[in-house]
Amino acid sequence: METNAQRLLADVKSQLEQFYIPNAEQYEANVTAFLDQCPDDRILADATVAWDNKEEFDFLWDTKLFDCRFSVGLTDTRWHLWAGVNNHSKDDECYQNGIGGMEIAGNEDFFAYTFFESMEWEIKTKLET
Repeated sequence: METNAQRLLADVKSQLEQFYIPNAEQYEANVTAFLDQCPDDRILADATVAWDNKEEFDFLWDTKLFDCRFSVGLTDTRWHLWAGVNNHSKDDECYQNGIGGMEIAGNEDFFAYTFFESMEWEIKTKLET
């Protein structure tokens, strides 16, 4: 695991302790699986992570070109990706968007594949223009 992934995992571990989150080992395992699926650590450079105070860790990107969220729960995931000019207003529509979700059990090695594939494609596309 590389630097950005390590930073995010350390943040998750800190929040597990800070908020006394039950099933901490399972959350940590699911987050580790998510981070391990990232094909390029640079994708995680602008990401932050926050406990949603309910049942998921939200990995968030809020940059000039991205408004993204990948949520890791105990049993499943959800994600949202808006790519384009991000005015940091939830009511503004970006040029491309996608949503997805998947159960973790049975999909441990690829539940984040589509998300990371979309992020990687968008990043490469934005850098080339």
